[in-house]
Amino acid sequence: MRTQICSIHILRRLAGFEVCACLLALVSGLPVAVTLAADKPLRVTISEAAGVYELAAPGEVSLYSTPIQYEVLSRETFAAGSATLSQVLEKALGTQVQTSGGLGSFSTVSLRGASSEQVLIYLDGVPLNDASGGGVDLGSIDLEQLQRIEIFRGATPLELGGASLGGAVNLVTQKADRDTTGNIKATVGSFATRGLSGAWQRFTERDSFLLNAGMLASDNDFEILNDNGTSFNDDDDFYEPRNNADFDQQNLLGKWRRNIGENSALTIALQAFHKDQGLPDLSNDADTRTRFETETLRLQNRVDALRFGRDGRNSASFNLFAIDKQEVFDDREGQIGLQVQHTRGTTRRVGIDGFVNRNAGDTTLRGIVESYRETYAFEDLLGMLADSESQRDAVTVGGELNRYTLDNRLIVSGVLRSQWVWDELEASDASVGIPPTVEQKKFNFVSPQVGAKYVLNAHSHIKANVGRYARIPAFFELFGDRGYFVGNEDLVPETGTNADVGVQYVWFAPRTWYHQALVTGEVFYNRAQDLIVRVFDAQGVGRSDNISRATLTGISLAASLQPLAALQADISATLLDTAINSELAAFDGNQRPGQFAQTYRLTISYTSKPWRYAFESYIREDMYFDSANLLPADDQSWSNVSVQRKTLSWETELRVNNIFDEPLQDFNGFPKPGREFLANVRVRF
Repeated sequence: MRTQICSIHILRRLAGFEVCACLLALVSGLPVAVTLAADKPLRVTISEAAGVYELAAPGEVSLYSTPIQYEVLSRETFAAGSATLSQVLEKALGTQVQTSGGLGSFSTVSLRGASSEQVLIYLDGVPLNDASGGGVDLGSIDLEQLQRIEIFRGATPLELGGASLGGAVNLVTQKADRDTTGNIKATVGSFATRGLSGAWQRFTERDSFLLNAGMLASDNDFEILNDNGTSFNDDDDFYEPRNNADFDQQNLLGKWRRNIGENSALTIALQAFHKDQGLPDLSNDADTRTRFETETLRLQNRVDALRFGRDGRNSASFNLFAIDKQEVFDDREGQIGLQVQHTRGTTRRVGIDGFVNRNAGDTTLRGIVESYRETYAFEDLLGMLADSESQRDAVTVGGELNRYTLDNRLIVSGVLRSQWVWDELEASDASVGIPPTVEQKKFNFVSPQVGAKYVLNAHSHIKANVGRYARIPAFFELFGDRGYFVGNEDLVPETGTNADVGVQYVWFAPRTWYHQALVTGEVFYNRAQDLIVRVFDAQGVGRSDNISRATLTGISLAASLQPLAALQADISATLLDTAINSELAAFDGNQRPGQFAQTYRLTISYTSKPWRYAFESYIREDMYFDSANLLPADDQSWSNVSVQRKTLSWETELRVNNIFDEPLQDFNGFPKPGREFLANVRVRF
């Protein structure tokens, strides 16, 4: 790997364990979650925050009172650029994003070393993780539709639903909040990348309407190094374009909101998404024609009630949602899988959830009820395997009590969840004419969670959490025979305990040498039983297996410094130890595959309106592709630069990703692009 730039070396030294310990001691030991913004002061009184956040958004997370470590990425930080959701999430503390290729390819996010299946993804509070499994593909979510991104590390807020190992990401879509406006955005870039999107909104005293539509496509024919199947012989290596990696996707969001009273509203939202993409094989064969097509339709009907009751201290929301997703895998020539395949998987989910909130002075009570039915239907379009359909019914009930003491400075939170799941599973490997094996399973988990937050000043605090979680295997992990992956019907649920402690400390002007500054530190621990991991054999065939025990520990540090109103520097580091304790000698003591043990980030931005200049650098080190730790991944480093110009009527950006053309690879055998140019222009009317 090429020599790292000086700024990255400085970053690595600042993020070393010794300096981490010193910083933690300096600030009393603990996290952060807010990105500084030059034009938005961080000051807000504690009494104002307590009053506003507790009743302002029923069904959404009460950010002031939650003891969970979180970060909010506002639209202001990503709306002007040509970045994708994956690139935006990669900037957050404790996150790792893995992509199987170029723009539009399958990409997932992990938090604190948890796999993508162990991180819950929500869209306006509706879970996107489904029983079919495989993790939520970030490439299927249009960044243009989002108003903000909420990232919760470790624990999951009660408002969003069940507990998880890694935490949760809540994607909040835009809302119409002004008079009739609209905009059109065009994007062009390397590898025949092209995109066009537009949005229109209308706001009246009683109704608001929002419409957002767009398309994005790319040939993804970036140059890669082909080792000709001989990784130890450099003499036969050659460069060639990436084959069969193109994609074309379209998306649509429509939202109508009507005020049905002084403090009540009805919201109906409809989302549609379609993607057709090629899947390259491991040898990059030019004759590969394998395709993967996805169609998704989401409908949401939500009623919010704010400040009802005699004293006006209550809020509530009720949500009815339905999701239909179809995935067609076409490998009729058997070019990338274990056999000839042409299958259709249809996932349908219908559910309801309710949320109530009671603010009783120094005590806040919250409760949720969530119920859904999900079916996964498998069809073999070649007629060789029998069709099958698996079903999952789930009910979650939870309650939370928040107690405010010491003049609202100390908030103690207790959460108790109970989840019931009923599965009716049909294996998808029975031949035509032979009825598939049917198995019924029932699960019940109780997940307690306790947390505390002590407020030092308006935006400085200490937080701590501990809680239990459980995750039931997805249908894909049980029966997911697709490509180079096979199912494992013997999987059992994984369970574990999460704990963390963190501090966020903010300094404000006036000072002689800075405008404002923020320091964050987090220490986290996870102890898992029967952890589900992906295991690959020597031929690259993978399947999910339970391992006896696994311990995941780590530390995250971040610092933001704003010496001037126009200049900001952000630096962060996360160090992980993902030790496996297994009865299998080949795995015992190894690191969990698929997660880099060290990640570092440095961002410097300078704003001189209407211009903004930004530089980003990343380092990721120490990862294995397999549980036996026999396939180490190459360490990674890359840097991006961007220039933006923004006025009231239009904005534009020129971005160069991976400016030093470093070779990158998140999944074994699936390289990412080298240097990439992207440009976009948005016009408002």
